[in-house]
Parts: sequence; C-alpha cells; structure tokens
Amino acid sequence: MFEFTNNAANIWANQAYRSAQDADQARSETAQVAARRDELADIARHNTAIALEERAKVKELTAEVERLKDLLAMKQGRIAGLEAQTKAYREQHPVSPLRTDIGRRYKDGEVKLPIAIIFEEAFDRALRQQGIADPVSRRDD
Repeated sequence: MFEFTNNAANIWANQAYRSAQDADQARSETAQVAARRDELADIARHNTAIALEERAKVKELTAEVERLKDLLAMKQGRIAGLEAQTKAYREQHPVSPLRTDIGRRYKDGEVKLPIAIIFEEAFDRALRQQGIADPVSRRDD
C-alpha cells in the first residue's frame, strides 16, 4: 500500500511543492501590490494636477477680490465726497428750486424733490449701461 522507503523524498517533494506554491503566491501578491502602487501613483499625479489648477484659480480670484476691494474703496470715497458736497449745497441753498416740493412722493409718503429725480434718472441710466434691466428695483423709491 504505502511505500515508506522513499519517505524522505516524499517529504522533500511536498516541501518543494509548497515552496513553489508560496513563491507563486508571493509573485502574484507582489504583482498586485505593484499594480496598485502604479494606480495610486497615477491618482496622486492626477490629484496634484488638479490641486495646481485650483491653486492657480485661487490666486486669480484673490487678485480679482483685491482689485474689487480697491474699486469699492474708490467708489466709497467718491460717495463720501458727493455726500459732503450735497450737505454743503443744502446748507448754503435751502430754498433752491431743486429742493422744492413738486408734488411727487416716495412710496412711504416722503416728499420726492427734483434733485432726487435727477439722481434717480442718472442712477437708472448708469445701471442700464451696466446691463441691469430694472434699475428701479435696485434703488429706494
């Protein structure tokens, strides 16, 4: 039935077979690990490219925000100057025809003076030039 005479050879053959299986499995796992490493490297390169693009966009947008802050500061300065002129005008010319009641009113009932109508017309014209179709909706009336 069993041949015990070649037992050492059988043990060696069995160990060699197992070693070969282990080596095959190790090669397979190594190939899988290498493939996954390459896949992750590709993903990392792609993500790096996206990050660089986004960083460039952020830099552009930051510059645009700074430009708009500066523009806003200039506009606010202009408004402050115009308000000071208006105040001085009102103090020096309280009975100007531009400040007389001509019967027009704001929605809240307050008198709408000719000087306000001049402002509104200029405001509406400027906003229309900027592409705003309904400037009346953007101002107090």
